[in-house]
Amino acid sequence: MGDRAVQADKMNKSLTWTVIAILLQTLRVPACAGTHTVADAMFDSASSADISEHYEDAAAKYQDLISKIKHSDPANLTIIRAQARLARIYLLQNHFDKAEPLFYQLTHTDRSKLDLAPELMIDLDDLSDTYVKLAKDPHYGYEGLKHCLALRKHINPNHPRLPDAYRQLSEYCAGSRSGAEAIDWILKAIEIERHYAPAKQAALIRDENYLASMYLAGNVLEKARATAQDALDTLSKNGGGSRLVVQLHTTLACVYTRKGFYDLAEKEYQLALKNIDTTDKDRKAILTRIMSFRQQNELLRKKAKGGRH
Repeated sequence: MGDRAVQADKMNKSLTWTVIAILLQTLRVPACAGTHTVADAMFDSASSADISEHYEDAAAKYQDLISKIKHSDPANLTIIRAQARLARIYLLQNHFDKAEPLFYQLTHTDRSKLDLAPELMIDLDDLSDTYVKLAKDPHYGYEGLKHCLALRKHINPNHPRLPDAYRQLSEYCAGSRSGAEAIDWILKAIEIERHYAPAKQAALIRDENYLASMYLAGNVLEKARATAQDALDTLSKNGGGSRLVVQLHTTLACVYTRKGFYDLAEKEYQLALKNIDTTDKDRKAILTRIMSFRQQNELLRKKAKGGRH
């Protein structure tokens, strides 16, 4: 083996061991038995019951860990992990109120501690996902989604899934609360998505399409037009999204119909029809919907024209 090959082999081995060392540190795999503390052993036992879905047993073990280690080693981060796991179990058992004190403690934990324990970030993220599952709950759905948002902000002010949390809150409000609240929430998601790289702006286009439709539903026509046009401009730069193109042109057409610009509306309907994907399984329904709107537009155009004579 030549000198270069030997050197490359040494570098590969070095990189391999570096990666392994990072993984071990991230996963907190003990290097030797002596580093496995009492708190670790208690957490492992509770976690085993948790993974097996023996939630009553797991909850009791997490509670025992929190109680005992808080006295012997109050700075131990395993306590916070146990609190996050216990709160998740309470939610899975539909005990929202029992999880509340834990949620408060978790969202008021010093954020610098999270950098010391990547596993804690994962536990908090899992808890945030569990709150999302409450979205359909008539009593706790909205609060659950707001708790999810609070946790993700606490984990990382630039959490990659913040827009998802804002969108879920918007959709909840659109269906159960008010359109104004729904718009406020989705605007927060869009503000983040505007800074995405062009290759990742599909979420921005989707959410602007959703926002434009809400503006249209509320008869806020100029904002509906501007939002739909902005989404189309972004699509034209990045390509893709044939169904979104259809929806956005249809939204613009509806705006123009309501404003009395019937010829402009017809042009937009034509563009919507042109962009329907022939392989779309919902093609017939989409086509029927657009043709219905076109007929209404034409009737209104004729009525307006007749009224001018």
